[in-house]
Amino acid sequence: MPELDDTSPQPGSPVTIYDIARQLGLSPSTVGHALNGTGRVSQKTCERVVAAAASMGYRPSLVAKSLSNSRTRTLGVLVPIIGNTAYSNMVHGIEAAAYQAGYNIILCCSEFDQNREHQYLEMLCNRRVEGIIVIPSRRVNSHKQQVDHLVKILQSGIPLVVLEQNLADQRLSRVVMDNFGAAKQLVQHLIELQHKRIGFLHLGYEQTDYAGNERFEGYLAALHDAGLHYTPSLSAQAATVSVYEDEGDSKAQFEAYYQAAGRPTAVFAVNDILAIKLIQACQMIGLRVPEDVAVVGFDNITVSALINPPLTTIYQPAEAMGKRATELIFDTIHSRLQTPVYEVLPGQLIIRQSCGQTTNKRNSTS
Repeated sequence: MPELDDTSPQPGSPVTIYDIARQLGLSPSTVGHALNGTGRVSQKTCERVVAAAASMGYRPSLVAKSLSNSRTRTLGVLVPIIGNTAYSNMVHGIEAAAYQAGYNIILCCSEFDQNREHQYLEMLCNRRVEGIIVIPSRRVNSHKQQVDHLVKILQSGIPLVVLEQNLADQRLSRVVMDNFGAAKQLVQHLIELQHKRIGFLHLGYEQTDYAGNERFEGYLAALHDAGLHYTPSLSAQAATVSVYEDEGDSKAQFEAYYQAAGRPTAVFAVNDILAIKLIQACQMIGLRVPEDVAVVGFDNITVSALINPPLTTIYQPAEAMGKRATELIFDTIHSRLQTPVYEVLPGQLIIRQSCGQTTNKRNSTS
């Protein structure tokens, strides 16, 4: 077995410019200039250095390079939960736009924990990311504390864009969808189908769940405009009726909601996952969808077109929202954007069989 001489890098250790310098008998600064094309280094020496670097398996340190030019070419992305299809589509749009610009992303998940959200934001700042896109948790102890923390990051010089949740603060750039208008159009469609008693299932009325509350307000507005009476019994939290999680008594609990709500002929679920669980619950208690009760959702996740019956829903432009948020980050980095931006993207009504419609149809909510 051949012995390693003192100039050889240790096995398993990355090759550095110091290793190349020792191998060639040059100074580390000469090797650095040769590899970076800087300084006054002869063509012959440059060729020797490049050849040695290739043969030794040298890879330039992106960390060292970023420290020297203050550019990490990295964005931070913080979401409440990774498994949510709408959020993952937003992340896909962010990553695609970042990749096209030669950037990487660091993806973090807050698990709806405000303290964890703050810790991740601090970590991303310490990692010297060039921008942060955050989908704020809707379950927070203090809305003011959440906003103040985001503004503090902005004031430190790191561009930041809020995605999906409409934190109403003029200091923050936000990219959201028209939840109110889309929900209103969805319920208006049910009303056009002669439904007069329409239920609403939600995930809880946290004050800071802006998207969920806007969908509920759109639902109420559609009922009001049609002269339909709303009673609190028509709405219920999903945890109460046990259709969002796989709980053993979901059949009995959903049936209790159905009776308490006065046997609604249609139910609007605040997102598609909840709507799909609702269809399953209906089947368990012997209700036919859509003959006995129409079911509609929100988000248009992929599986919504594959269930039986296919789900009427709202298409949320999640990927486009993620892409647009990333564009705003780059506009700020390159000084093309000087003031916060508030953008609202329209949704689209996707009509399928779960509400009694027999043909697919798309209508924009804009």
